[in-house]
Amino acid sequence: MDYEDAIANSIVAGVKRIKPYKKVIKALYAQFFHQMMANIDAVCLRVISHMGYQEDDYTKKQFDTYIQGRQGENAKSFRQYQGYFIYDRANLVWNFLKHNSFTIITLKPAPCQNNLTKPLTAVAKKAHFAKKYVIFSI
Repeated sequence: MDYEDAIANSIVAGVKRIKPYKKVIKALYAQFFHQMMANIDAVCLRVISHMGYQEDDYTKKQFDTYIQGRQGENAKSFRQYQGYFIYDRANLVWNFLKHNSFTIITLKPAPCQNNLTKPLTAVAKKAHFAKKYVIFSI
């Protein structure tokens, strides 16, 4: 094998490694995101546990309900807090990573007066958002 063949073979081998490297990098991003969201949930649960939360299970909805109950008469929903939109979208992506599906989401168009244009429902828009930003297949 001469010098030019060695260079050509090394370039081809380098090109063949690109796809597996990209897959590993995407897997690392997914693991980091999963760990970050799990830590956020753990901190939230730790905080409300210190406030007196004693249920056996924990969901985002239970967290919202518990916090609203602790607020008294001026209770605000999570959706009214600044930055909730970002948390909600991150949670949607995290659920996709955990379950690898949108089984709870139906992608049916919303009913409208004319059948020419059918806008997506709010749930379908969320699913589209997650699919758009979570592409882990090469």
